[in-house]
Amino acid sequence: MALDNVTLDIYRGCITALIGPSGCGKTSFLSSINRLTDLIPACRVTGCIRVDGKDIYDLACDVQALRRQIGMVFQKPVPFPLSIRRNIALPLHEHGIRQRSEVDAIMEQVLRDVGLWDEVCDRLDTAALSLSGGQQQRLCIARALALSPKILLMDEPCSALDPIASGVVEDLISRLSGHYTIVIVTHNLAQARRIANYAAFFWIKERAGQLIEFGQCRNIFETPAHELTAAYVNGTRG
Repeated sequence: MALDNVTLDIYRGCITALIGPSGCGKTSFLSSINRLTDLIPACRVTGCIRVDGKDIYDLACDVQALRRQIGMVFQKPVPFPLSIRRNIALPLHEHGIRQRSEVDAIMEQVLRDVGLWDEVCDRLDTAALSLSGGQQQRLCIARALALSPKILLMDEPCSALDPIASGVVEDLISRLSGHYTIVIVTHNLAQARRIANYAAFFWIKERAGQLIEFGQCRNIFETPAHELTAAYVNGTRG
């Protein structure tokens, strides 16, 4: 069992950080929110996850439509091995947005949103893989934003980046707060404290990841209610 006895609310327009040691189920929890768990052989999910009041594990749920609403950014930047332009256009085409003027307008807007437009506007037809690591990650965030999601899931989006690129992406995440509901997995407690409104602390108990404490980020770090949380945020455990 990867996760057991996890119940929490994710608040609209806020940043929720998932913290805890490696192997306690944070990424598994994140993957369950847009049903990437469907792609894991023999994976079974019990309980329910409600988005806007609807259970996403209901048999009537349209998974493709769900994933349009819930974008995902991974730990390592994963631009498609295509041009910068095609990285944004491809998901739009897959969802029926094909008119060139509309695609171009969306592309410019999302690249501006992530602070990339001025850096790449004169080389949109060059390979996305020619970008630096930080630029690639911002391109991946722009690609997720292109479909106008309500929710952004981020699995350690800065961990593969150097400190300068990490700071740029972190500032971007902070700017997106309020416009999107963001759930971010991070091992960087200082980062969680800087950018998150809420924090959920996971730990392994009885060989399964469990939610130990959830609340406003300031309370989790300054006045934790559980001794395990206090030990983890103070660096004496984990």
